[in-house]
Amino acid sequence: MKRMNKIIAMLLAAATILSLSAMASFSPEEVVVDRALEEVTGLYTNVYAITDASAYLLDQTTDEYGNTVYMVETSFKRTLKAASALEIPAIIGMVEAKNQLEDPAEIQAAEEYIAARIADMEENYIGVEQDTNVTLRVTIPAAMPASASLGDVITYETIGVDCGIGEEEYGPLEGIAPRSAADQQETGSALVTEAVNSASMMAARETTRNSAILDYNRIAARNYARWFSCDEGISTDHPSCHNGRYEFFDGNDCANFVSQCLENGGLIRDSQWYPYSSYWNTTGNNGAGLRQYITKNDLFFRTTNVNKAFAGSIINQLKSNGSNAGHVGLIDQNDFSTVTFCAHTNCRSSRPVSFIGYKDYYVPYYDSYGGVWVNP
Repeated sequence: MKRMNKIIAMLLAAATILSLSAMASFSPEEVVVDRALEEVTGLYTNVYAITDASAYLLDQTTDEYGNTVYMVETSFKRTLKAASALEIPAIIGMVEAKNQLEDPAEIQAAEEYIAARIADMEENYIGVEQDTNVTLRVTIPAAMPASASLGDVITYETIGVDCGIGEEEYGPLEGIAPRSAADQQETGSALVTEAVNSASMMAARETTRNSAILDYNRIAARNYARWFSCDEGISTDHPSCHNGRYEFFDGNDCANFVSQCLENGGLIRDSQWYPYSSYWNTTGNNGAGLRQYITKNDLFFRTTNVNKAFAGSIINQLKSNGSNAGHVGLIDQNDFSTVTFCAHTNCRSSRPVSFIGYKDYYVPYYDSYGGVWVNP
């Protein structure tokens, strides 16, 4: 027995030596890149099956405190583990809220809303791979306490909306983590309650809202956003993000890009909104831009509730004081767990929206996919 224990100990020691030797064969940069990829994909594994994960080093610098800072680009595909929309916590919350209703009119309103959300989930998310791109800023301090390990002191941050105007939004990696089941169920319940409370206004909305929004196919707009965006962070003209039918404005193409998405989704040009008018080409910081056009014409409504911002909605970056930063993009995914967007200047594709930070959303009054009017 003692001889057997001695043999096992020798084998374990040999395995440890081989493991350390293997680690030594990798450069520090490779170790950081691999670990960054593990950290970001690890956020999603409870909710999604992860495939095609990869990462590479964008940049390595030393900051003013002597810390080593790595910029790592990661990308992967994720597919919901849920086999049907009825397994999604947000949908479960919606159904539970509906089951508590007694008024027939309210029940009908709830059922119509839930049916639209289920149809969206089943067609666009259940069993469908979603691209995901995340840039991480990894910081390793110049000095560490003797008792600390690298895992204790290394920090991971993500670039948020990244408007390319000197106000890049960095936040903790946890800010892009999928929403918890409890949070989703609460969200689903709240969305149904709001839909029911606005049911009495639905008939009026069909006659008071701009009927032009009925022609807006939000999924077609999403598809265009994905096709003509990349995640290279480039602010100048480049083939992967330039549709030759339109001009590309170096360093200032975000509103132009979103307007293209809306037009290719079916929104019709008019005497105010056309290439490259102020309403088409600017975000609205001048008082006459895209945000003003879509709201004053009763096409989209503004909300700070990300749960309402389904694919085909617009994301608008804010500064910390609540003013507009002058940057917009298009939401291309919202499965209640994760929200991503596509944008130009700097070019981004299917990048997670952090639930931390400053932003609002513009949502079409009509959900073309669900065939229902949407309450603000």
